[in-house]
Amino acid sequence: AGGVALAAGGTLLAWYKGWISILEHPRAVVAIVYRGDKVVMVRRRGHAEPLTWQFPAGHLKRPDDAAVRAIEEVREETGIVCEFESTLGERLHPDTKVYVHYVVCRYASGSLRNLDSKENEAVGWVGARTAGDRITTDLDENVRQFLSKLGKK
Repeated sequence: AGGVALAAGGTLLAWYKGWISILEHPRAVVAIVYRGDKVVMVRRRGHAEPLTWQFPAGHLKRPDDAAVRAIEEVREETGIVCEFESTLGERLHPDTKVYVHYVVCRYASGSLRNLDSKENEAVGWVGARTAGDRITTDLDENVRQFLSKLGKK
């Protein structure tokens, strides 16, 4: 008999007749940057995937670097400076099969602009109440709740 289990940190453990193998999923960090009741979103350029609007995100090599990587990715994609505030959790994304770390950051300074025009078509401040409607893949429940609370401010 065999089975599969998701361990902490996105490690997939698969076992069959006593043998265990570890299958690593790609990792990413998603930065939900807010200012007042608005959040930063980027519109991806010409991808065949169902995801078009998203929060700034990037590949993550080490899960303990999620906050640092989120801040770097936001600056690289949008030109703004943000400060780490909290984590919203992590999960294996059901649509992309990427292990995602969700990070909340507070806007600090700078003008929002598209600095990654190769990957993104547009960047913008979007009302928290409508941001979730722009996400075309499964929206994490913790992110949904955060946007809901932010939209009520």
